[in-house]
Amino acid sequence: MWTFLRITILVGALYYFSDQQKSSTDPAVFNPQPVNRQLYIKNTMQTVKEQFVLKGYACADLLQSFEALADTLGAELMWDEKEVIADGEIILGETNGDTIWIYTPPCAQTTIVTFFHEVGHLKLHFDDIIRPNDLVEREAEAFGQQLAEWLRDVELVEGEDMQDISLKRSTK
Repeated sequence: MWTFLRITILVGALYYFSDQQKSSTDPAVFNPQPVNRQLYIKNTMQTVKEQFVLKGYACADLLQSFEALADTLGAELMWDEKEVIADGEIILGETNGDTIWIYTPPCAQTTIVTFFHEVGHLKLHFDDIIRPNDLVEREAEAFGQQLAEWLRDVELVEGEDMQDISLKRSTK
């Protein structure tokens, strides 16, 4: 008798839970975790490239382009040239999902990579899935490097200071 009652309760519970559908407010509905992480990262990079509008090649235009992309992604971009050190390492930028802080001088080569690195964190790592820190950093670093490569060949203009750069898109 007790065995029959236990089986009945178990079967009833299974039917109840199998009948439940995900709520439209469930984050997993909006951010499904893809089976192929590399393909997901590649598609995310392509989306960012499509959202990035280069307003010009001067330093101020590049900074405006960064601001516009951050706005499109729903984040605020903050510049601060202070030196931030954590665990003995210099931190060039960080994000909390709502704000991107960049701690390098505007328009330096490292600023472009740092900005796209933080965009990588923003797009790839605020999905409530716990990942090892070294994997998170490797993904963001690859994301930043590849997008900076896409905006390729940043060179200092002859005779101008570090704040004035020229940006040339690669024709490769």
